[in-house]
Amino acid sequence: MFRKVIVIFLLIAGVSLAQALSPKEVANYKAQIGKNQKEIARLKKKLAVTEAKQMRIVIMDKIDMFQGQINKIERQLYPKPAPQPKVFIPKVVPIAEVITEEAAVREEEKTIKRGFYHEVGGAYGFFAGATAFLGEVRFPVRLVLGPATTSFRVSTGLAQSSDASQRYVPVNFDLIFNFPAGWFTGVNNYIGAGLNYVVLTSEQKSGTVGGEIFYGVESDGFGGIVFGEIGYAYLRTGFSPSHKGLNCLVGFRKPLGF
Repeated sequence: MFRKVIVIFLLIAGVSLAQALSPKEVANYKAQIGKNQKEIARLKKKLAVTEAKQMRIVIMDKIDMFQGQINKIERQLYPKPAPQPKVFIPKVVPIAEVITEEAAVREEEKTIKRGFYHEVGGAYGFFAGATAFLGEVRFPVRLVLGPATTSFRVSTGLAQSSDASQRYVPVNFDLIFNFPAGWFTGVNNYIGAGLNYVVLTSEQKSGTVGGEIFYGVESDGFGGIVFGEIGYAYLRTGFSPSHKGLNCLVGFRKPLGF
């Protein structure tokens, strides 16, 4: 009797939760599902023509992330009642069929087995108003916020002031939010922010902590990913005026993994 009361309570709570959503919230959720489904369809088409193993891994991971987001939204829109217990009836399967099925499962596991991957690249242009060349490594973060997937970037390189009187070696740590095509622009794009630390200057001294914010667009090309980025940044030494200004960078990166 007590179990039945608990089940009925959970069902009522689930229905109440679904009813608590306003028509506007339901419309927004359904619109987000539609956008994610379009992005998944686009990624599947891209996967069909992509041969590079690491690029396929990146694409499959993005498909999984967007599908997971759709599943989460659907659970909020359409809460399901607790499943009723089923009577298990064993099925007699010929041994040869079992062996064939197990072999197929093992082969599928080999096909979809994925390792740890990252993206390595470089960019050239202006950073904090200084001419700069930066190398970078991006790591995926398994966090989905709305339509955005996330990644973490570490970059470093050489920057020189416009009058060539000061050189900097900054190390940058950035959190990036990646948006699919259709959000903000018609191509894949991202926004991010982070901190930088000047580890060396022309005076052979280390500097101090600065920061940056930025917006970028990216597209497939040359067997990897081509990107452009604009923003604003500070480079601080602690013993001389800060070098601050616009970021305007173009670059290329390639997925790698093991």
